[in-house]
This record gives sequence, structure tokens and C-alpha cells, in this order.
Amino acid sequence: MASLSQKYKDNYIKILESALEAVRPEILLKKNVRLTGEDLKIGNRKINLRNFEKIHTIGIGKGAQSLYNGLSEVLGEKIDRGLIISNNHSNSGLNNIKFSYGDHPIPGKNSFLSTEKLKHFILNIRKNDLVIALITGGSSAMIISPPKKISIKEISNLNVLLISSGASIHEINCVRKHLSTLKGGRLAKMIYPAKIISLLISDVTGSDHGIIGSGPFSGDSSTFQEALDILTKYSLEKKVGKEIIDYLNSGVRGRIDETPGLDDPIFKNNISLIIGKNSTALEAAKKRRNN
Repeated sequence: MASLSQKYKDNYIKILESALEAVRPEILLKKNVRLTGEDLKIGNRKINLRNFEKIHTIGIGKGAQSLYNGLSEVLGEKIDRGLIISNNHSNSGLNNIKFSYGDHPIPGKNSFLSTEKLKHFILNIRKNDLVIALITGGSSAMIISPPKKISIKEISNLNVLLISSGASIHEINCVRKHLSTLKGGRLAKMIYPAKIISLLISDVTGSDHGIIGSGPFSGDSSTFQEALDILTKYSLEKKVGKEIIDYLNSGVRGRIDETPGLDDPIFKNNISLIIGKNSTALEAAKKRRNN
């Protein structure tokens, strides 16, 4: 007969397993994405795939491979082509799906090269196409596209300084957005007017769409001034490269366009859905405990 302590241990393991199973990317995707004939249901929204010429998939983050695995079970060969950037992936066996390595938690050469592949990938997206974006934790580090005159080394050093400064993820990603040509909705702007469905797994407090992965497909309400103020707040303005400060100041003066706002028309026809977050695991653990 098992001891009382062993029974408690077994129960704890079962609770933990239930929590982890509830947030498996494949499970989350298939729970929120269903295909009936040519109708694709995303949460409570439905779109007819006949309206699109091609379907492209872009996956970014630590769980992007797993999300793609779930999506491929739903759509199969309806996916015309895709690019998955992750630090954990394997070849899917499909020639039209490419995988590329991204650095985490500090962006480096791999992330830069993968981002260049992403830029090339989106050149073949047309206005009548559908893009399904799969975004998970780690995305911010895995795509880096600094403005001209700012080096990869400077961006990597900035990330180290921000992470060790005590800044919140909201503050860190505000700075990241304003030192990238893709984040803060700019990737969506490059793909516009193709329709984008973003499926996100959140690892941030509050699950703000624009914070997850630094919001490459989401509108942004932050500003260059805020990004500069954050560096000042944590005494980093003299520790980062002069090029970074000069660039942010140029944005403050209006010489560089701000990130697309939340009400920008480029987002009007897009769908953005958080399919999993921390509370998803907690709720599953609570349910298992009470059973």
C-alpha cells in the first residue's frame, strides 16, 4: 500500500502533467483551429479558403515547430509554403516548408540570417494570399532586423543590458520595437494587403498581443520617446552604442516613421487570437486537483 506521502507525490505529478498537456502547442492549435470543407474556423471567426490564391505559414519562437505540426494536421497540403524560425525544430519532410535557426535568449548571427530569409520569403506573398502567423515565446530574440548603421553586435549588447537591468518585458519590447524594421507591426505592414491570421501563445503578463514577440503582426501604441525614456530610466543611455541613441532621437524628432498604431487600417481585416497563456495551464491544474 502506497504511503500517504507517495499518494501526495503522485497527485502532484498528475496535476503537473495536466497543466503541461493543456498548453502543448499542437493541442492548443487544434482546439482553436478547425477545417470543415473549405471553411476555416479560427476561434469564433470563419473564413472561406476559396477566397485566397495561396496559403503561407510564418512561425517564430520556441514553440513554433510544435504549432506548425498542429497546423499541418489541420490544413495538410493546403499550406503552399512556409518558414519556421525556432531554436528547436526538425525537418517536416515537406519540401515547401523551410526551417531556420534563431538564437535565444540573446539575438545573434543566426537570428539575423533567419530574418533575412524571412524578408526574402515575404516577397512572394501577394494581395490575394492568406498568411497564417504562429507566434510563441522567444520570438523577439529570433528575428532581428536593425536599422542601417546599427550592428548586430550592438543589438545583442542592448538585449543583454535590458534583460539584466530589471526592466519589464513591456519596457524591453518597447525598445526592441523601435530598433527593428519588422517588430511593432512593421512586418504586417510589409505583408499588407494580404490577410493575416495570427495565432499566439503568450508568455507575458497581461497577454498583450503587441508585446508577445514584440508584436510583428500587431499595432503598437508605444513611441520612440518612450523607448528613449526607458534607456534613461535604467541608466543605459551611456552603455549602448551612440548609433542607437541617435536613431531613437531621430524618431523622436519625426525623421523616422513611428510603428503602425492600433487603429492603422492595415490591421482592419486581420485576425489575431491568443490560443494559450499561463492561465490555461493553471486552470487545467485546478481542474485536475478538484477531480
